Amino acid sequence: MADDVKAFCESCSTCQTGKSTNHPPYGLLKTLPVPNRPWESIGIDFIGPL
Repeated sequence: MADDVKAFCESCSTCQTGKSTNHPPYGLLKTLPVPNRPWESIGIDFIGPL
């Protein structure tokens, strides 16, 4: 029965979304340095497919 419960919990989407994390906190965010001139630093965000 324990194997059945384990298999169910591993395949259940509700169980996976409610699962607590098993890793330490990531830590504080760090600010990026301010560029000295235009186009010195370029950033882009990718998203898709929509």
